[in-house]
Amino acid sequence: MSKSVYFFFLLFLVLSCSEKSKAKKEQTEKIALETQGLINWRYFNDFSLKHVSFPLWFDGDIVNERQIRAIHLSYFETFEPDSIERDFDTLPVKKRSYFFKNGFVKEFRLKEFHAEINVATHYVSYNGAPDETGYSKPNISNDLIYKSNQSLLTIFSIMEAAQLFKRLELVKEDSLTKEYRNTLSPAEENHVFILDSSNWNVLFIDKNYQPGDKTIYYYGTPEEIHEVFRLKNLVMKNRILYNEYHSSKMVKNQSFFNNGFETRRNFNYDQNGQCLGYSDSLFSVPDEFISSTKTRVFYKDGLPLHISTYREEDTLFKNVIKKISVDYEFR
Repeated sequence: MSKSVYFFFLLFLVLSCSEKSKAKKEQTEKIALETQGLINWRYFNDFSLKHVSFPLWFDGDIVNERQIRAIHLSYFETFEPDSIERDFDTLPVKKRSYFFKNGFVKEFRLKEFHAEINVATHYVSYNGAPDETGYSKPNISNDLIYKSNQSLLTIFSIMEAAQLFKRLELVKEDSLTKEYRNTLSPAEENHVFILDSSNWNVLFIDKNYQPGDKTIYYYGTPEEIHEVFRLKNLVMKNRILYNEYHSSKMVKNQSFFNNGFETRRNFNYDQNGQCLGYSDSLFSVPDEFISSTKTRVFYKDGLPLHISTYREEDTLFKNVIKKISVDYEFR
């Protein structure tokens, strides 16, 4: 009898500890995922940075609160990526500058460098604040150094802009969808946002659209994209992007698909909701691991100071292979 009582007492202790541990974990997750930082990390990737019609890269409330006039991101790479000694270029390979008005991006400049020479500057400006979906129609112009042949310059400028940016213009909308057209692409492909999750299926697309290579489909809103893909033969999805979110809508992980490869990005937050960094793992489809890197975000006074990337095997975080320096102008 005493053994049975002792057994049930131990079982009670184990279950109690398990419930406390679970409750503590849930509480930690809730605290860790409620705070939005300056950078909207779900948009801090090549895919979203190209979508200049949705300038949602920074949190407008924090921009206003910290009285930020401009943010400059300078991208550096090493001379010899495989060497032990890391020697960064004097000038960045590119520089992104964002200028704000009332918390939203008013102007954006992209400078490209080659051999420490500024070879091109691209200008994106906006006439007003984004609408309720985050959309703002951009104006784009380019300044290239090769100006000896004006006709060739014009062609090159158009091609360059088409590679760097997606400029979407609203074609039509209703309560279920928003349809845009990329005016910079020679193909002028359509971008269709399917807003209601109950319609996130092929039958809805088949009923309302004629699927083809010129159409890119989005499950979700521009502010909360869940999946991006092309559709082939009404059956096969050619995925471009996949996002998974925490219950608080903070991005949990992302997958980027390109030419038979998948990059899986997993985010790491502290208990205050601040993004500590992320890891990127490269796979060939289907699911064969190739390599991985890890990125750390360093802060000063609560604002990102620089974002440094390391190889996975660099457990001491000594050898930076890529770095983004963040500089600010304040009002």
